[in-house]
Amino acid sequence: MLPKNSKTARIFKEPHAAMGGNSGNYVRAEVEFDSTKRKLLPIKGYRPDIVIPSLTDEYWGITFVEGEIELFDFPFIVSLAFTFNDEHYLQIRENQLFVIMEGPHQVGKGDSWKYTLSRKMLIHNGNLL
Repeated sequence: MLPKNSKTARIFKEPHAAMGGNSGNYVRAEVEFDSTKRKLLPIKGYRPDIVIPSLTDEYWGITFVEGEIELFDFPFIVSLAFTFNDEHYLQIRENQLFVIMEGPHQVGKGDSWKYTLSRKMLIHNGNLL
């Protein structure tokens, strides 16, 4: 169950395989970590959980596969892979809110991207333009 005053991040899906996870799929997200909740910045390979309130209150394991978080309390773009269940890629939608959890503690928040440039494709709201 999520904390009542939880802050959320938004995600969007990339339609092609890239890196990380069991299937090569990944999710791009703009995330921000709270300096009062963690002592160290997360690095590639960091494996917290996320909760997507609009879908479920279950914890879904993720792995940070690309992107560098250089400061607390500031947004950064990262690539996330679902660690244990590739079915989650079919369940998520662009601009879906989520929170980053370490056990019962919320440690991350963020905002959404509306556009992404993905190799030679421009994607907006999940559609190839």
